Amino acid sequence: MLVIPPVPPATLTIKPTAGTAGDTFTFTFSGGKPGETVLFEIVRPNGTKFIGSPHTAATDGSVTAMYQTDFAAIVGVYKVLAAGNQGSLAHTDFQLSPATSTTLTQ
Repeated sequence: MLVIPPVPPATLTIKPTAGTAGDTFTFTFSGGKPGETVLFEIVRPNGTKFIGSPHTAATDGSVTAMYQTDFAAIVGVYKVLAAGNQGSLAHTDFQLSPATSTTLTQ
């Protein structure tokens, strides 16, 4: 009897998992289908959404994208969904804290 292992589910990782307003976050989607079009949807703490430009999955089914937060961004938990046009789906979140201020002295 031939046993075919199940296809591992798609995953989404975000680095760093927490940061301050103004930081850049790297989204890495894995387990998609080669050539699949993937969109990242970001739900801000106040419920508003941002949908980024489409990305094409590499031959290994992965996509990497950067998300730059604004210094005045809403603080809290941001939920991120990666959805492919061939059915791949993964989600996770990251935490955003207020930007830190720096005082320059002469």
